Amino acid sequence: MENNKGLITIIIVLFVLVIGLGGFIAYERFFQTEEDDTLTTIGESEINLNIFYQVSDILNQLDSAFNDSSSAYIGHIYGQKRVIAKELDNSTATYLALQSVLLKTGTNQIVSSDLVKSNYGKIFGDTNTYKPISIDAGSNYKVLYHPDQNNYTYQIAGPTSIYQSGYVAYNLKTSLAPDKVIVKRKVFYVDYTTSDNVVTANIYKTNSKEQYLGKITLQKGVLNSYEVISKYGSKIPTYDYTFVKKTQEDYNFYSIEQSK
Repeated sequence: MENNKGLITIIIVLFVLVIGLGGFIAYERFFQTEEDDTLTTIGESEINLNIFYQVSDILNQLDSAFNDSSSAYIGHIYGQKRVIAKELDNSTATYLALQSVLLKTGTNQIVSSDLVKSNYGKIFGDTNTYKPISIDAGSNYKVLYHPDQNNYTYQIAGPTSIYQSGYVAYNLKTSLAPDKVIVKRKVFYVDYTTSDNVVTANIYKTNSKEQYLGKITLQKGVLNSYEVISKYGSKIPTYDYTFVKKTQEDYNFYSIEQSK
């Protein structure tokens, strides 16, 4: 009996030590805020984890510019085998840097060219040179550049419905390398219809609507992208978005390539 009690005591002590060590590791990993914690090592190179915020911001700008059905540029970067950032024409590159700062209010607005230039640099780095130009992206996207005032003026109408047709991008995974970040995404086109207060998302490969994939009923007014990928993912195109390293804390948009 004494031996059993001793064994039980030893097991309890070991259990406490394991729990304590686990707690220490958890603290070290999740609660320390030293500056070095923003760096992760891949091979012999370090990557600053803050670059993911920059990559995410550029992805959001790409989506805003090319996923909007009210713009003539909708789908401009899709349906091609490969789109390289430095090969974009000046109008497309400027539109990309400009579109995300435009306000859809239906009233006259002004945007400083310096703001667009700064945004342009964050997206392209030194691979493209900013050259201000007026943008005509359809009847709802006419933006005039005024060299004498170094600004843009525009008037863009707001959305007519909370359910705006357009492209939807779903992130599959992010791959890291010492000099690049690659984000793999599924991209599909959605056209919404409403009947008896039920909203349906009709899924297509592209905005041409030539290849219908199926439909999803919105739950609580929200499209479940995971459900779309689960049902139709094998038929939805896959794209690799590549961002290359300029400095340790600065990555720029390099290319989009259809991989499937």
